[in-house]
Amino acid sequence: VDDMATAAEGDTCWICMDDGADANGFKLMRGCGCRGNSGWVHPTCTANFADVKCTELGESHSLAGRSTIELNALMNSHYRCYNCKKSFHGPLGFALAEAFVLFSDDAGAPQGSPLWALSRMQLSVSLVQKVSQDCPLPIPEDEPSREHLVRAKDILEDMMEILGIEMEITAKDELRITALTKLAKCYFLLGDRYNQVLTLQIAREMASRPHFLGRG
Repeated sequence: VDDMATAAEGDTCWICMDDGADANGFKLMRGCGCRGNSGWVHPTCTANFADVKCTELGESHSLAGRSTIELNALMNSHYRCYNCKKSFHGPLGFALAEAFVLFSDDAGAPQGSPLWALSRMQLSVSLVQKVSQDCPLPIPEDEPSREHLVRAKDILEDMMEILGIEMEITAKDELRITALTKLAKCYFLLGDRYNQVLTLQIAREMASRPHFLGRG
């Protein structure tokens, strides 16, 4: 689906069923795998809808007892279209990623909790996606989209500082490894070869622990 596609006459928001701009002035957007006249939505409507779905998963922000399926469901409320199940992308994906961070903060999710970490992870991924695919590598200093990449790097570095590296084996390890992998990509795009290699090495060492290899 074209990120810059515009709604045609007769298209309506599948949540509020209105065809005009919402109360905040946002026009209909689409950024998923829906086709035809389906999938059009106001970013505010889909953010509110995602907030409700996320809240339905429970109030606990603890890692204890949370399975990978539950953690994915926590993120998917703001990450995947409820109808086609495809991940959001483009302007709508970025809007949902920022909404997820706001939801996490408003819910009072402690730093280092699954909700807090997943919301930051999603925002960093969305920021990297905003970088032009036509840019030479590493991304030049004067490239406007470089600021999105730097912001993503800063978010992930803050995540790693809060989640920590040397901590007891928990579900946090899977979040750390994913964050480290995303951070390594940022370093690569920014031309920081040293930190890219170092970050990937840490991620591989964590992934080689018995907890991941044999679950024992």
